[in-house]
Amino acid sequence: MLQSKNIPAIALGLMLVGPAAANAQDVKAGAAQVKADAKEVRADRKEIAADKKEIAADRKEIAKDKKEIREDKKDLRDAVKAGDKEGAKAARDELKADRKELQKDRKELQKDRKELREDKKELRTDKKDMREDKKDMRRDAKDAAKDRKDAKAAK
Repeated sequence: MLQSKNIPAIALGLMLVGPAAANAQDVKAGAAQVKADAKEVRADRKEIAADKKEIAADRKEIAKDKKEIREDKKDLRDAVKAGDKEGAKAARDELKADRKELQKDRKELQKDRKELREDKKELRTDKKDMREDKKDMRRDAKDAAKDRKDAKAAK
């Protein structure tokens, strides 16, 4: 007779423990997702740092090219003033080559800046995902704790 009274209580206890176990699995999955998101964020930060270094190198290259162009313009002016046609032609050719190199470097800088913007955008998205996953994980942990408390109260 005593066993028949305990069967509904045992069934009720099993029904309450089942969702708590499922929530515990959700918490573990959420924690794994947060770790994966944190790893992505670290990788994005490294990529951004590399892009910044590349941009700095491009800026130095552009500054060097501008200096060469100024020197070539001075050489060209000097050659024209001196009436040296061959020297002027050589200075013009060198100036054209330097300008092409400067344009190429500027395009590369522009491309690097675009990559940096994209990487920063990806980093913001990854951080947002990580915050949402942490929030979900905390919510799941609260729900699991509440379910365990309700299960204890039902006993």
